[in-house]
Amino acid sequence: MTDEISYEELKSLIDVDNIQLFDVRTPEEIDKYGKIGNSVNIPVNEIRAALEMTDNEFQSKYSISKPNKDSDNLIFHCQAGKRSRMALDAAFELGYTKARHYREGFSGWNQRQK
Repeated sequence: MTDEISYEELKSLIDVDNIQLFDVRTPEEIDKYGKIGNSVNIPVNEIRAALEMTDNEFQSKYSISKPNKDSDNLIFHCQAGKRSRMALDAAFELGYTKARHYREGFSGWNQRQK
């Protein structure tokens, strides 16, 4: 399994609501540019601490369940792929072995939506 996800696969997972999609951009970027579907914002500089939280702490802060370490529907994205790669590396270090990232980022997603 590759650690990147294609646009088509990402769209398919979103369409069937079988995804935990984390947007690792800043809240300001999301306000300015928009977001992908029901993605949850956890800025890249907070991702390690977030994934180290207990299940209850994570649920309380982000209003969703903490991803399982073996989930293959845990996806990170940013604006253009660099920060999502950093988030993915942090997730791998914490044992999230099947996590992936959308390398095209919001920019690539947005271009395909037109």
